[in-house]
Amino acid sequence: LTPFIPHACEEAWHLLGHVEFISTAQWPAHDDTEMDIRLEALEEMVRFIAEAVRKHGPAGVKLFLADDWKRRAYEEFDKLVGKTRRPEEILRGMGGIKAPPGELDRLVKFLVKGRTPGYVPTLEEERAWLEQSLPYLERISSGKVEILMPDADHPRAKSGLPWRLAVVLCNGSR
Repeated sequence: LTPFIPHACEEAWHLLGHVEFISTAQWPAHDDTEMDIRLEALEEMVRFIAEAVRKHGPAGVKLFLADDWKRRAYEEFDKLVGKTRRPEEILRGMGGIKAPPGELDRLVKFLVKGRTPGYVPTLEEERAWLEQSLPYLERISSGKVEILMPDADHPRAKSGLPWRLAVVLCNGSR
C-alpha cells in the first residue's frame, strides 16, 4: 500500500514499533518451506475447471478422474525425467506399469513436452478435494457438477489425468 498511501503506511509502520522508514525497509524473504505443493496443484486444477465453466456457461459439468495407471506413470515419470528427456528411455524405465496398448507411450510423449506437479494425489484425495470444491463449481455453473470414475460409460471417461481431469460441459438436453 505504501506507493498509494505513503503517509498513512509510514505512520502505521512506526506504530508497529519500527524505527526506520517503511520505504527503506527490506522486503520479506521468500520461504519455500511455507508452500504446500498439494494446495498449489489443487488450486490450479479448480481454476482450470472454473475457466472452462465460466467460458461456456454449461447447464452441467461432468468431471472424470484419472485411471490409477496414469497416477503411477506420473510418479515414475517424475523420478526418471531428471535422468533423461528421451521418451523411449523413460518408457523403458516404466516397464512395470500396465496400461492400454499405446496409451503409456502417448502419455509419456505428452509429459515430456510439459510439466507434472511435484505431487500426485491418490484417487481418494483428488475426489475429496473436488467434493470440497463442488459448492463453488456449482455456483459458477448453472447446474449440477458430477465427479465420475474413469470406468464410467462415457467417451471422455478415460481421458482424465491427475490434476487435469477430463471435463465435459453439458447443455440442458443431456
